[in-house]
Amino acid sequence: MRSTGEVMGIGGSFETAFYNAELSAGSPLPTKGSVLISVSDKDKSEILPLAKRLQKFGYKILATKNTAKYLLSKKIKTKLVSKIGEGEPDVVHSIKSGKIKLVINTLSGKKSKVDGYLIRRTSYKESVPLITTIRAAEMAVQTMSLLKRKQIKPICLQEIYKNRNNSN
Repeated sequence: MRSTGEVMGIGGSFETAFYNAELSAGSPLPTKGSVLISVSDKDKSEILPLAKRLQKFGYKILATKNTAKYLLSKKIKTKLVSKIGEGEPDVVHSIKSGKIKLVINTLSGKKSKVDGYLIRRTSYKESVPLITTIRAAEMAVQTMSLLKRKQIKPICLQEIYKNRNNSN
């Protein structure tokens, strides 16, 4: 999400525009399934309310060791996924197998940067939405909660153009 891209999203609300941008990028936000959360220590307290909301809306939470330990200590049902090279199936294998539908991954430290690169690359190749900041994660979770309640519908540019011309 930090890098620039060649897509845009439009809509009547920020959430709709965000959803349409993800859809245009080829990695639509999921309406069900598992979300991988692997965040730096400084982001753990901020990810907690987001993990609670995801769980409330029926998403399964998967996390790497330290994030899982934190979430479990806060009573969030969490399944442990191995980091790269720490057991099978690891994060990359879980993304490739289709078990993970969304990745929330913030970075810290040298090993995290290497792991993060592999996670990002695999997410991109498999068209799994990847969120790399807490602010973007907040928007993604808000958007996903509206999707679950069917309060967001995709809009294509042609529809807007057609409606605009019809109103003139």
